[in-house]
Amino acid sequence: MPRDETHRGFRRHGILGTTPPMNSQRVLGVILLALGMLFFFIGRNATESMNQGIHEGLTGQYTDRTTWYLLVGLAMTLVGGAMALLGGGGRTRST
Repeated sequence: MPRDETHRGFRRHGILGTTPPMNSQRVLGVILLALGMLFFFIGRNATESMNQGIHEGLTGQYTDRTTWYLLVGLAMTLVGGAMALLGGGGRTRST
């Protein structure tokens, strides 16, 4: 049975290497990613509603609310994804 070893605060698990702890910036990134996807999904579904179709047919554009859902959802998804992937990876705290 392999023995767990500790190196610089990380636990080593066999052939998988070191597993860094998930910091608060990455957790916030995952939350923003999930909320962004939710907002984008709500906005995307709103574009297919009957009222939206009538409004788009008359004016040629989406309603302000639908546009905001799409834009905010896309922005939150991009920022959250970047934070989740890149958040706080390079810095270590010296004691």
